[in-house]
Amino acid sequence: MNPASKQRRVLVSFGAVVCLIYSLHITLRTLFQAARHCPGGTIVKQSYETRLTYSAIVNASKLTNFAGFDKNPTYKRQPLAEDIRTDYFNCIDFDKLPQTEQAIAENTKGNRGISFMKVKIDDVIIATVYKEASRVLRTFADEYKYNTAKREIEFLTKLRGLPGIPRLFGSCVTENRVGYIVERITGYTFCNDNGTTANCSSGRFLLESVDASPDPPLAALRLAYTTTRLFKLLEERHLFFEDISGVNLMFSPDFEIFLVDADSLVFYNDSRLFSKLLCTSHEHCPGPSGNLWVAESLNARIYKTCKDFYGICEYGRCRGFDVSLHACGMSEWYLCHLGKFFENTSPHIKDKYESMCKCLRQPFPQFRCTFETATGILHALLEEYINEKTHIGIR
Repeated sequence: MNPASKQRRVLVSFGAVVCLIYSLHITLRTLFQAARHCPGGTIVKQSYETRLTYSAIVNASKLTNFAGFDKNPTYKRQPLAEDIRTDYFNCIDFDKLPQTEQAIAENTKGNRGISFMKVKIDDVIIATVYKEASRVLRTFADEYKYNTAKREIEFLTKLRGLPGIPRLFGSCVTENRVGYIVERITGYTFCNDNGTTANCSSGRFLLESVDASPDPPLAALRLAYTTTRLFKLLEERHLFFEDISGVNLMFSPDFEIFLVDADSLVFYNDSRLFSKLLCTSHEHCPGPSGNLWVAESLNARIYKTCKDFYGICEYGRCRGFDVSLHACGMSEWYLCHLGKFFENTSPHIKDKYESMCKCLRQPFPQFRCTFETATGILHALLEEYINEKTHIGIR
């Protein structure tokens, strides 16, 4: 055999080996991806709305979805297994989503890119929000949105769609980009403005919404019960919500409330925040701080009667603050104002609600009711009211 023929045979053999290796690589990759996805979810529809920040979109959804409370009084969250997963979608799925010019521009301006889409999980179609934050330019705004996005994923993963918490369905965290899919809450923001105005601090929109419902006492009890239930979950997990505003809290048409800004949660372990500081007077002890806690802000209005808002010095150490502060603030904001809807109910419901509200509203935290106590009272009142109206208990 001449040298040319030998060379051709060697090249052909080499080519065959390369093809075989490549085929094996494709097969293994396909099997690996299938394993990563099984059982997973499917993105069935998407539409980009990235020119708005998250808070603006949530506020806008209140306007576009509003059709009167009597039109959809039985809103329920999409049914899923109680042992909820948070990894239905991952980086492989997110890499398939197109990057629009609007999303790129929004990230460049320091805002998270937002997409509304529907996903299919276990044959259930669910409306979701896809959030994306990149830090390619490494500006201060980039780092802030990237880190707050990671923070929200962390807390949503831990809370796993508990009552009042949007469900996380998947996430992807890389060196320069964060993406995650969360449940889209159908409902209304607490306030129909930017969430920090005088109208917002009076709870006007909330109270008007309750009054416009087919059964105001039931709506009021539902709103109060789901409020204390949400904060009870935070109380049990030692989480303080530091970003109270009229657009970071929403309520569904059947008056279940949701916290839609999980990156604002702060874990305080077994000690209250700032409780280790030495002091000789109340002025040495800090309360909550930040842009949303300054003078004339929403929080300055609704927490103004709460002593731990300003700081408390006890026996040479700062007492600090925790979720109990929200018991006082939420009561001042709207919980106690809901009492007016029980004028025509049984005297027991009216008196018991007023007594519970007085306990939550205590200025001094050591005399305040816990959210656990309030939730138990409200659950009983809600069941009592429904029994009076329909002779059946709540589920």
